[in-house]
Amino acid sequence: MAAAAIDYSVTAALSNADESQDLVSSVLGELAWFVAGFAVVQTLIFFRILPQMNFPLLSIESRSEGRALQRKCAVKDLCAAASAGQHAKVLEAWDHEKSQGPLPLDALKDSAHALALLAPKRLASDLAAHLARFPAAHTQAAAATTLTELLEVAAEVGGRDFADELASALKLHLGTKPAVADGAALRGHVDAVKDHLKKGDLHAATSRLVAMREAEIEPPARAMAEFFEIAVGLGADAVGHLLNGIDGLFVLPPEAMAVVLSDCLARADVVLARRADALARDQGKQLGFSMYEALLKIYATASDARAMKLFEDMQNRGFFASEGLCGNLLSRCGDAGNLDFAECIVAYLCGRSGMTLPMFKTLMRVYARCGEFDLACDLYERVLEAGLEPDDVMHGCLIRFAVKCGRPQLAEQLCGRGGGGHAHASGHGHGLAAAVVLTRRHER
Repeated sequence: MAAAAIDYSVTAALSNADESQDLVSSVLGELAWFVAGFAVVQTLIFFRILPQMNFPLLSIESRSEGRALQRKCAVKDLCAAASAGQHAKVLEAWDHEKSQGPLPLDALKDSAHALALLAPKRLASDLAAHLARFPAAHTQAAAATTLTELLEVAAEVGGRDFADELASALKLHLGTKPAVADGAALRGHVDAVKDHLKKGDLHAATSRLVAMREAEIEPPARAMAEFFEIAVGLGADAVGHLLNGIDGLFVLPPEAMAVVLSDCLARADVVLARRADALARDQGKQLGFSMYEALLKIYATASDARAMKLFEDMQNRGFFASEGLCGNLLSRCGDAGNLDFAECIVAYLCGRSGMTLPMFKTLMRVYARCGEFDLACDLYERVLEAGLEPDDVMHGCLIRFAVKCGRPQLAEQLCGRGGGGHAHASGHGHGLAAAVVLTRRHER
């Protein structure tokens, strides 16, 4: 019996040892395959067979960028839910995001509105705690606007008592108590400013704004936008005068900025656009997409070097330029001969595989407008490399450009190929044949 027990123990031990060895071998084998696979991928990347890759698990920076992107998406979802009237979803998003980082003013206002409707007892404490948690999120001037806007939301939903309660909570948490303007006094000031502007009395309107500042009465964002809408009807000088009058008194809200930039775009007033852009940056305001769009169009038309920096800033803020916007900007670059910014837009599109045939045609016109006919002709090979086929119009233009810059062989090649392979069968083929004659004359 004892011998049998010993044999059984030995057998069991050997069996366990074999299983352990098999497990170790299996793990080592899987690790070897992983290392081999990683080496193969890196080799393919080195020889440019595969594009460069980032490995989120190995990159702290990538994880940080991923969290930032998730944050932006969450804020956009919150604002979208507010626009759709889904206040419960807004409140849910607020509960999740309020401690993750500072929220932009639009998201704060949407959250305040949802809190006032669904959880009024939490309105004052939640907002005050959030602002106290992230005190460095705004400059002093921008913070004053934030508090005023939140008080407006509270007063609109719950009345003066609601706004007073929020102001007291802000005093407790932040050490500052923004003034809650009396509704009648506020309306009186706003109506007076409008009346002065409608009469064209800019000095009186500015004086009334100064009086509002002294009384610690902040005009609502909607009222500020209306001031500038009236000023737009009076002309560029009136808009500039009002802009100068507000500077130093109040922070220019996005609604008013949009009115100013829209007017600048309509009149191609790059000087006033630069002034508004500088004022927004001095006041610590972050531009919205519509503001970026207007400024980019203005700067592109004026060949202003600020366009490239602004385009980069827009991308860093998480905004994307659509094909329509890029086409519009390229067209403006062509009209202005702004080759540098055009190349910047093309680089952006190439990085996103966004160079379609219409984009190539627009770029071709930019090169031609700048007198860079060689660059315009070079686009032919780039179009083919992109798997596209130039149409008849592009063929005709390329032939003329090839003749102008002394590339007769390219002109002959283009005439023989034809747009879409059927140019000679159409009336446009006669134009191509004429281009051949011009090319041969050029050779002689």
